[in-house]
Amino acid sequence: MSDGTPADLFFDAAIGLLQRVREEESGAITAAATLLADTVASGGRLFAFGAGHSSLAAQDVVYRAGGLALMNLLSVPGVVGVDVTPATLGSALERVDGLASAVLDTSPSAPATPS
Repeated sequence: MSDGTPADLFFDAAIGLLQRVREEESGAITAAATLLADTVASGGRLFAFGAGHSSLAAQDVVYRAGGLALMNLLSVPGVVGVDVTPATLGSALERVDGLASAVLDTSPSAPATPS
């Protein structure tokens, strides 16, 4: 346990959350990893998406040096990125009814098929 410093409290909380994820989500994580591996093995493509500041995680997966080269950013103008002005516009656009369907219908992505 920690001695109560802010850094120790942060690490204790992070470790606790990671342990909880391991206990509660390991089956779902394994299933997702299997689906990704099967997609790669069958020559499929992987896509990452995030809106507003969440797009940074998707961009990191796609653009990280030494990353998986077959990752593709599913980009939506005005939604992906932190350069959207005003900043609240990205959050508003991600809630537009039908936007996800329109984006997916016009993208090269395809539904995954579970093994």
